[in-house]
Amino acid sequence: MTFGRLWRWHDEPGLAAWVATPVGRVAVWLAALLLVPGALRLPVALVLAPTLVWPERRIDVLALASLGVLLARVPSPTDPLSLVLRVATAGFLLGVLYLFFQAARRFRELPALVRRFPIATAHVVLLGMAVAAVAARYALHVRHETPLAVPLVALQALMPFLVWRVSYLMLAGRRGTVAKDRFRDHLFYLMPAWGGTQTPYGKGHGYLMQRRAVSAADLAVSRLTGIKLLGLAWVWWGAGHALDAWVHGDGTVGLDWLAAHALGWPRLGDAVGNGPEHYTLAMRWAAVAAGLVGNVLDIAVYGHGVVGVLRLFGFRVFRNTYKPLLSPSVVEFWNRYFYYFKELMVEFFFYPTYVATSRFGQRTRMFLAIMAAAAAGNLYYHLIRDFTEYVAIDAHHTWNKIAGRATYSLFLALGIFVSMVREQGRRGKKGPAGPSALRRLRAIAGVWVFFGVLHVWSVGSSTYGFDQRVRFSLGLVGITASHD
Repeated sequence: MTFGRLWRWHDEPGLAAWVATPVGRVAVWLAALLLVPGALRLPVALVLAPTLVWPERRIDVLALASLGVLLARVPSPTDPLSLVLRVATAGFLLGVLYLFFQAARRFRELPALVRRFPIATAHVVLLGMAVAAVAARYALHVRHETPLAVPLVALQALMPFLVWRVSYLMLAGRRGTVAKDRFRDHLFYLMPAWGGTQTPYGKGHGYLMQRRAVSAADLAVSRLTGIKLLGLAWVWWGAGHALDAWVHGDGTVGLDWLAAHALGWPRLGDAVGNGPEHYTLAMRWAAVAAGLVGNVLDIAVYGHGVVGVLRLFGFRVFRNTYKPLLSPSVVEFWNRYFYYFKELMVEFFFYPTYVATSRFGQRTRMFLAIMAAAAAGNLYYHLIRDFTEYVAIDAHHTWNKIAGRATYSLFLALGIFVSMVREQGRRGKKGPAGPSALRRLRAIAGVWVFFGVLHVWSVGSSTYGFDQRVRFSLGLVGITASHD
């Protein structure tokens, strides 16, 4: 058996046929119980069991599980009044989702302004509730343990989680694909049993239905690829811990021997916070390289886990992260690093801007669309995600920290645009089929440098300020000054 065939063991017809049998399904369930990470393990195992027996009912099962996910996301204090408020809050949030579903289903009956700006309308409504909840907590001095905190904390946390999922729902409504759907057909991805962040892994209803495995053979292969991704998540998790032990000296259980021979490189966040003057030039760049690799591994571990569970449920969606560190161009890295975030930016910012600027030339349209997605959209997304960290401090520190994210977004967009223009130029030239190995390595190294330095501007999210990031970035070219 060749290595390629061994690596693609999930495509073996005999194995797929066995997985489709009752014994094979039990084996899949046991593998999920073993491999699904963390707190998701038991809930996923409970939801997966009936979908293995009745795969044709998986949407209904996942929709029912969404009710449990919704309830679990609402804070759960122990006193009776708080418990009542918890159930009432979950019911209110479910009602909000149902109203948005009805709006998408009857899209042509909505007011003209809403039909013209359905995504903006959804954002105003959902984020307005989140901001109102935060304002009420601070104005009324609501402590976390009091009953009133239950609905306020839930709204503050869940509105940013729901905003992009509801955006996909409204987009489907504008396309006219919701008219004959049931609420449960959309509830299952609005509150997904497979977990996720504010970025919807698997996007919306249309993409999930396109990637849904129907036949027994396709279902078996989907489940096998899910097991493979979950296994890879553990491999990359182990690689990340080994990296931390060897590079930073973390005494992870079982890796003490590696930590004892650690290189002693600083973590990138610590280096940015402490300032470049505390490290040699080589050590600063070492922190950048380790920070980039560690960040990619973290994204890969989480994404492989979520997508692996999605595939267990029979949705053959794309991986979230696929070999970004081997990318020879900035635009290719961006496509491979965080696929579903990139798709979100493209869907809600790039395409609308590209269409709206049709009167301009091709390159101008491309520039404006990339700036709208990778710069403006990127900044907007992170302001929504971290808005409590940004607004719960004084104005000076707020703008100091937002400026760091804005700088990251701007240079990311410029890098993607330049890379795309260069790619188009190379495709227009006649020459060899591909670059030599040496040129490819040089190109990959350039991508590492770009995204490594760029990560200086995103590490720590809202923890480090603009001035700290500027000082460390200057330190990478040997410019240091004592901090007064």
